[in-house]
Amino acid sequence: MTNLPIDEFLAVAAQDTYPQKDEILPEMVVHNDPVVIDHGNQTAMPMHPFVILGPVLVIILFLIGIILNRSIFDVAQESRVETAVPQSTVVANVEAVVRETAVPLPKFPSSQNKIIAPYNEYVLTQGPHGSTYGHMAIDIAAGNGATILSPIDGLVTELYVDEYANTVLVIENDKYQILMMHGNYSVNKGDEIKLGQSVGTESNNGFTKDMYGNLCYQRDCGYHTHLNIYDKIQGTNVNPLELLGIN
Repeated sequence: MTNLPIDEFLAVAAQDTYPQKDEILPEMVVHNDPVVIDHGNQTAMPMHPFVILGPVLVIILFLIGIILNRSIFDVAQESRVETAVPQSTVVANVEAVVRETAVPLPKFPSSQNKIIAPYNEYVLTQGPHGSTYGHMAIDIAAGNGATILSPIDGLVTELYVDEYANTVLVIENDKYQILMMHGNYSVNKGDEIKLGQSVGTESNNGFTKDMYGNLCYQRDCGYHTHLNIYDKIQGTNVNPLELLGIN
């Protein structure tokens, strides 16, 4: 800031912008420009032809540019129209891909309410159990190597060995899902099975025990079939003893 009084400061500052007493500032006079600025008289100097033709050329070039751009745009649009794939073709192709890649759902045999025990003759070795792992199963036995029968008409949907080395077979239809364990099963996943058809033989694969609660791993004991029945209509496990009429 200046030390001058504010009025004097503004007066000095104004001198940087406005001439006083109509004096001509030397820096405002440009001798080679078309017009010479004179505060008394302004004399127009002859203008170079380019000064007149320049704007005209600019306008002409501008109009030519518009015409060229429109032509290029029209060509691009025509190219897009020619190369575009009709929507009906796209839809048809998508539908074809869906048909080719869709995984067919299992087709169960007609729903059957009839169910039988997996043996013709057997003994009950353990009543309903398995609630801690989602079962209401029973254990029944007919002896090592006895033929295991399918309790229903159905489809083999699972066949595997679980983390406890139990062999697991699942057969189901529209009504029931049957799970059996520990046998030597002779069917394959995806097989359609008839009621009473042989699906394997009794064994002691996996986590089995003798009548005293001792593990039978690599021992000649514990032969049986673990049987769990799930009612798909009711959405719950059912007691095999009641369903099969076992006393």
